[in-house]
Amino acid sequence: MESDHHRNPTSNAIGFFLLPSELIQYIILQLALPDIVRLKSVNKAVASIISDQHFVRYYNFRSSSTTNWLFIYKKRWRRDAILHGYTNCYSDRWFKIFIADILKPVVPPGEDLYLLAASEMMNENGPILFEYDSRTEQWRSTQVIEEGRVERTISTIFLSAFNGRSGSIIIAKDPHCDTPPVILRPRFVSPEEDVDGRLAVGFSATDRLHVYGDGNMMIVKSNGVEGENNNRRVRMLEGIELWGLSSTSNGRFWEFISRVPGYLVEKIKKPYGAMMGCLEQRHDDGVVRVILMSNLEGSWDIIWIRYDMRSKIWTWLPIPDCKMKGANMAGIAFSSCLTLI
Repeated sequence: MESDHHRNPTSNAIGFFLLPSELIQYIILQLALPDIVRLKSVNKAVASIISDQHFVRYYNFRSSSTTNWLFIYKKRWRRDAILHGYTNCYSDRWFKIFIADILKPVVPPGEDLYLLAASEMMNENGPILFEYDSRTEQWRSTQVIEEGRVERTISTIFLSAFNGRSGSIIIAKDPHCDTPPVILRPRFVSPEEDVDGRLAVGFSATDRLHVYGDGNMMIVKSNGVEGENNNRRVRMLEGIELWGLSSTSNGRFWEFISRVPGYLVEKIKKPYGAMMGCLEQRHDDGVVRVILMSNLEGSWDIIWIRYDMRSKIWTWLPIPDCKMKGANMAGIAFSSCLTLI
């Protein structure tokens, strides 16, 4: 029979805190960041371990090189604003991050929060790029030039300013160099590449969705099919292609990279009414990550796929049901920069 000591949660907690600090540190390293933050407020001894600068540096290095987060912003009312986070290293659950208190200092009572993005910022001399540094809380403006050589390095940032049927406008900037940001205008090599595409950018209810990010483009193709009871027409995923900026033309053309294999498309496809996507490439590991979020009659479905540029292999990361039927999804994003401080 199990002893009362082992059945008593309080006794188990006390026993945990009596373990050697090295063992406690090892256990904590296996936890996700939200769990570590909560654990920090439980016990002063554990808080001291978590606050140790050697532990912080090691955890941040380990996390930044292995952990990727997917965030969904759910919004009904401002007081209910919640980030739902999911990470590839802890694939059994979603984490809730309540952000209403974070918004209070910047959103006056009775008002709501909206995030806006400008496609172009112009003055009489041409486009201007505005950058915000959260460390210094300062804005910086830089003149953007039309012509210039772009070297695609680990630190190069690509900002999608405009996307249309025949091409795009992208601003390339290396924050570690003094060279000004450059405008790139990639086009398809042949106009036939996008004929009858019925292109849509962003949240798509058409047969083709283009998703942009980090100098890459994902083309998601779908077909119309009959819904349940043949009373409504829905869409079914047909194929996914990955394109990137041509390395031989200084970004003047979109270049085909790879196509998701048919067997993988069969695994991930489901009927949907509308779809949106998010794309990220981490150049340190050469992996392109894509999230496709679809909705059918209020039910959300999320697909996470990855393409390894080095091995040229596609993989699918199944994720648990987000259980957010009927929720107002206000945005999705990737992040690999969650750190302890």
